[in-house]
Amino acid sequence: AKTLGLEGEGAKPVSPYHQAERIKIPVLIIHAKDDPVVPFEQGQQMFKKLKRLKKQVSFKALENADHYFESEQSRVLALTEVETFLAKQLGK
Repeated sequence: AKTLGLEGEGAKPVSPYHQAERIKIPVLIIHAKDDPVVPFEQGQQMFKKLKRLKKQVSFKALENADHYFESEQSRVLALTEVETFLAKQLGK
């Protein structure tokens, strides 16, 4: 499996996948199933790695959305997920 599209030693300093063990805060991954820029599987790989590392992580897959959340519906869904995540993390 590819690791977030970044292979080799040059990828390690810039790839979140290769730096996952350093993450110390809760993470929300929102990934569009139809993302033509970053394959959906890469978001899933990152989620699985963070779970393996016992990190606090949430994953939300968005239907009918692209990488840029160009549609109003996809933006509303993404922002709603962010709002829910932040409310949970901030205890509100």
